[in-house]
Parts: sequence; structure tokens; C-alpha cells
Amino acid sequence: MCTSSFLEDAEGILTRSSLHKLIGVLGSSALMALTGACSPTHPSTLTQSSPSVPRRSTVAATPVTGEPSAHPTGTAGTGGTVTVTVSGLPSDPVLAPGGKALPFTVTIANPGPTAYADTSLVVSMGHCSCVDTPTSEAPQGTLQEWSPATGTWDSVRYVTEGTGMDFISRPQLTALSLGPGTSSSFTFRVRFKATQPNPVHKGQVMLDATLLSRAQQLLSPSSAASATFQVEAH
Repeated sequence: MCTSSFLEDAEGILTRSSLHKLIGVLGSSALMALTGACSPTHPSTLTQSSPSVPRRSTVAATPVTGEPSAHPTGTAGTGGTVTVTVSGLPSDPVLAPGGKALPFTVTIANPGPTAYADTSLVVSMGHCSCVDTPTSEAPQGTLQEWSPATGTWDSVRYVTEGTGMDFISRPQLTALSLGPGTSSSFTFRVRFKATQPNPVHKGQVMLDATLLSRAQQLLSPSSAASATFQVEAH
């Protein structure tokens, strides 16, 4: 857990939305310095291997309607910085304990001339206004990734954000290589478990997708994206 004086001044809780605000206020250089200073002490690189996850770096973005399908790699043009987007959700997505899983696509685009190796993608659930707990961690759930190779959904880590930045050390995808002028897409689906340790009431929760370098830093101010979900009562 990050224990820097900066995070203590922030009352020990740093959500993804506040991370985005920090980008706007401090700029990417200051934010990268912050995240670098707050890196967890156990893995120095994002190379965790359990559970096993197919790593695909050349799948273009597709709308998520029913079972997704793979298409040839797309290109993102020239210039600019690495970007992450979340797409494929309905206009007002809703999660509920025991409810249906919602599919979505995370697209990583590298429009610039620089290649990046050993990047990692973390998909995490932010703090939720739907629970009354000290840390406001999102309800328990599951996350799966679609495998075009096998035509199945594979279970991957379901990650929630707590009181620090430890969640960045729990990526679902590691060792991703981003070639110049290319884009890659990965389709997931998320759901809340029917049985929860705490009561769940109506509220909101954000799903965050963050692309990190080997040093667990943002590649650019735009290498993180979020989507907001409404939460129905348990």
C-alpha cells in the first residue's frame, strides 16, 4: 500500500476519478513521479502469471453485440500518445448482485512512432457509493476475457480499488507489446456475485482500465479510461 505523505494528505483514499483529476492538475510528469514513488514493494514488474490469460496484441476493436469476433489489426494514424478507451457498453449500464454480466471492450492505441514493450493492462472496479463500508470497495464479482482462439470466456482477476495504489500490481494482461501506429482490443465481461458480504444499495461504481509501463507508471495522461455503472440494490 502506498504510504507517501501525499496520499496521507489525501486521507488515504485515491480513486480512479481522483487520479484523472490529478492528471489535469499536476500534468503527466508529476503524476508519473507520484505513481513511481508509490509503487508496491512486491513485484517490481508486472509479470504475474496466475491465472493464465491469453495475450493478444493484434486484435482490432469491434462492437460488443452477443459473442464478439476478431478482426485484423487496425491502425491509429500518426502522431499523438498512447490512449486507452472503454467501449461496447449500453448508454446506462447497470450491475446488480446476481445480475447479468455486461461485456465491454478495452482498446489500446499507439498512434505515435515509438514502440512500447512489457506494458500491462489493469481492469479494476473503483470505489462504490452502493456500499457503506470504511473503504467503499466495490461489491464482489467476476471478470472474464473473451478468447477468439477458443471461442470461450476465460476467468481473469477481478480487481477492486481499496485505500491505495496496490491494485496496479494485479494486472489481467502482461507483456503487451505496442508497435508504432497500431491498436489492440480486448473484450471482457463483468458481473456482481449474488452473495455479498455487505448490503448493497443503489449507487454508482466506476470501472477503470489502466495501461502501465514496466515501472508501473502511466504511459501517457490518456493511457487510463473509465466507465460508470449504475448499481441496483441487493
